[in-house]
Amino acid sequence: MEEIRVWVGWAPPFGGSGSRDRALSESWIGLAALTMATLHTLLFGWDRAFDPGQYRLCLPPTFMVALALPLAVLCSRLALSLPCLAAPLARIRRGWERSRHLRFSLPVEEGGAVGNGRSLEDISNV
Repeated sequence: MEEIRVWVGWAPPFGGSGSRDRALSESWIGLAALTMATLHTLLFGWDRAFDPGQYRLCLPPTFMVALALPLAVLCSRLALSLPCLAAPLARIRRGWERSRHLRFSLPVEEGGAVGNGRSLEDISNV
């Protein structure tokens, strides 16, 4: 436990330069912490969730309202980790669009003229 506190305490503040591996490990640490906190809230509040006395004014207990955002984040992370979505997202992160640009080249005619007798200076790059 002491090693974890030392390692987390060693982390630089936001905006500091770090490697990709470090960002990945911090992402997984954050996801693990969110999962454990959500499970903790679910387990200890399970009895109160089904107690009719907790529903005053027809409103759910506060812990159930507080679970809405963490559960939405965990469900969306689970959905994005499915293979049908994870593979295209990984290709986008790697920059697959860069190699898909069309490159046009105009045919060069004799005498240095390009198509219909125009020179390269007459052609707009826009």
